Amino acid sequence: MLASKTLILLPTLTILSIIIFLLMIYLIVDVIKKLNKLKKFKSQKVAVYENKRILFFINAWIYLVMPILFVLAIVTFGLYFVVKSDMTSIVYGIGITLFLGYVIAAFIFLVWGLKLAESALVIAKNHKLAFLNDVISYESIIGVTNDLKRRKIFINYMDENSNLVMQMKLRYHWELKDFLKTLEIKTAFE
Repeated sequence: MLASKTLILLPTLTILSIIIFLLMIYLIVDVIKKLNKLKKFKSQKVAVYENKRILFFINAWIYLVMPILFVLAIVTFGLYFVVKSDMTSIVYGIGITLFLGYVIAAFIFLVWGLKLAESALVIAKNHKLAFLNDVISYESIIGVTNDLKRRKIFINYMDENSNLVMQMKLRYHWELKDFLKTLEIKTAFE
């Protein structure tokens, strides 16, 4: 009974794992391209804020955690068809566990890693702030504040295209706060 269900479920999980892997590759390549564009500014004479801990986390997740989990899941799914019949349920359980670990790791990167990447590198040039996904001019910034527990920095700005007040949330770091204080923008910091 287990063999007939797993023969249907295992290829489906393998295909799903490959689809999730391809989606992650697309998002990871996008983040890497944007970070490399911002890193090119470091060679110029511009003000740069770089959170090395966040960049290390992103690089470790992209180049170490995700590929290892993907390869282990695919190898385990391949081993399922090679091992003897008395070991298939163990290999199947390990494969499912690795696949779930891979999906959870992908979900963590999508939800948490992409938010962290936004505040990993900030460039100030020509009276504009360049983030991973946005470029904001100093004139459009309404105010910069932080929450009471100092977990987030909020940048409120007027969107030039839609004339709406937008808010960018960045992870709080004292060096980022000091970086924003040195610029010619309105901040609510002491």
